[in-house]
Formats: sequence, C-alpha cells, structure tokens
Amino acid sequence: MPERSGGETGVGVYLSARQEERLRARLEALPAAVTMTLTVAPVRRPADAAAVELVQYLVALAPRRLRMVLRAEGAHPTPRLEAAGPAGPCRVTFRGSPTGFQLDEWIRALELSAGAPPPRLDPVTAGLLEALPRPVPARVYVSPT
Repeated sequence: MPERSGGETGVGVYLSARQEERLRARLEALPAAVTMTLTVAPVRRPADAAAVELVQYLVALAPRRLRMVLRAEGAHPTPRLEAAGPAGPCRVTFRGSPTGFQLDEWIRALELSAGAPPPRLDPVTAGLLEALPRPVPARVYVSPT
C-alpha cells in the first residue's frame, strides 16, 4: 500500500511518491491559475475537515496555479467543492471530497477551467454527442462503499 501523502499535514490522500509527483506536474502545468471554492457548514464536521485537507493538499502541490477560497455558510449537508479559472467555472461540483477516480476527474475539470483543450473524441463518439439536445444535465451519485 502506498504511503500516506501530505507530509506534516496528515492529509488522507494515499499516493505513491511517483503518483504524487505526476499529480504535482499535472497541476503545475495548468495553463492558468484556478480558484477552488469550498463551501462548508459553519459548524465543524469530519467531512468538512477532510475536504479542507484535500484542497489544502492540492494547493500545496501547485501554489502558483491553485488558490483556495473557504466559505462557511448555511447548513449544507455535505461540503461543496467548485472551481473557476479564465475559461470560466468548470461546471463540476463535488458534494464531499473527490477520491479515487473522482479525484482524477476533478483534476481534469481544473485543467479545463484553466483553459486546457478538451480531450479529443473519436469521430463516432463526437457525432453521437453532437446529436444530443442541449443542455444535458447530469447528476451522478456515488456511494463510498
């Protein structure tokens, strides 16, 4: 099992040194700075603390490219994580902390928000997606189990 990353922060991100270095390189390669906004309840909860630690960890990996804004408002049932950069808001919102594949998708959303080009699709897939009516709302719910 990989070592727990985050050094002195004790953040609960389990990455090998190689994975952490690849993540750092990916974040430092963002074409522009991105602001991550984390909204938590005004009362401290374990889920909020975990989300704060994760965002602080990402900012520590690429402080020239990432910025964190922490908002304590309302009685949100879970932390809410959003991002915006020069290309606009990433239109991806996480409720809770993104982990596993969710974390990879969050990083991709940061890249798009920073102005990175979207991934290229094969012509068949692109045609199928182009035929969909706009907008296409999607809500994805996942369980930690």
